Amino acid sequence: MYLPASFEDQPYGRVQYFAKVVVERPWKGAVEISRHFTVLGMLDLNTDADAKVRLENQSTRYMS
Repeated sequence: MYLPASFEDQPYGRVQYFAKVVVERPWKGAVEISRHFTVLGMLDLNTDADAKVRLENQSTRYMS
């Protein structure tokens, strides 16, 4: 999988990237954060072994 460089031009459209994180807190509601980032040049994800690893982290705390 290749990620083309970020691009923006009025008549032709754009290529943009963003990462979205959702922190679920049952006692207070979910928090959602989104950040845009720029890719400079072509990025080949096939050469990065960590690119295929799903990133998921769950932490549970119990309050008494």
